[in-house]
Amino acid sequence: MKQDVNRPIWISRTAIANFLDHPASAWVKRHLNRLPITAKVLDELAQTREEFAVRRVQWAANTFHQENITR
Repeated sequence: MKQDVNRPIWISRTAIANFLDHPASAWVKRHLNRLPITAKVLDELAQTREEFAVRRVQWAANTFHQENITR
């Protein structure tokens, strides 16, 4: 998800679960309290708003650089 060249999306627990196949996504969302290891990994992989903001600014700067936009 972080390597996608399109506009960045916020990598939240929900976004990661939605990235899974549809049945798995719903199951993980409903039963996350029974999956402590999965919940821990999701917390480790999920971005804070600040981390996402930095990644979005870096993406915009790289996009402008690639398109030779100076202002």
